[in-house]
Amino acid sequence: MNLFMPYYSIAASVRSLDDVRLNKQILECYQILRVALGESEGYKNHPIVKHYSQYPGFVARYGWQCCGEYNFRTNKHHKYEDYFYKTRWSPANEVELLYAEYSKNDPRCIRTNKIKEVCTLYQRKLCNKWDQDSRKQRNARWTCREVPDFYSQHRNVIEQMKLMNY
Repeated sequence: MNLFMPYYSIAASVRSLDDVRLNKQILECYQILRVALGESEGYKNHPIVKHYSQYPGFVARYGWQCCGEYNFRTNKHHKYEDYFYKTRWSPANEVELLYAEYSKNDPRCIRTNKIKEVCTLYQRKLCNKWDQDSRKQRNARWTCREVPDFYSQHRNVIEQMKLMNY
């Protein structure tokens, strides 16, 4: 579970998501927001849920933006859009961005709230996920959107390494 923020802007982050992850983000925002508002106990101990539950306005805004992007790509209204819209939110800067990878006891654990570092780590995480999808013959798609620049750059580096026989 996570809210992907490869850019500091919610709108730019949401536009960069592939179709599959865009849909997943809507569901995850819904789950996090329900915990934050005391409507559910599900995933309440997950580190990302614990963090973002402190910022229900941010989660509602992110989810609402995801629904708007979903509408743009599919020309359909998402069933959770009204739920996010009804939740009052304050400006996007109310949240301290967090990147959390692995559990706290795992030696690979990464926890940071340095904005530039957070965005870079999320870009890397998304690139890795899209590469994994590609290896499974499920290439990521961006309906009505271009492939994000950071992924295009990542793919160029991979191709150059292949040419150099790394």
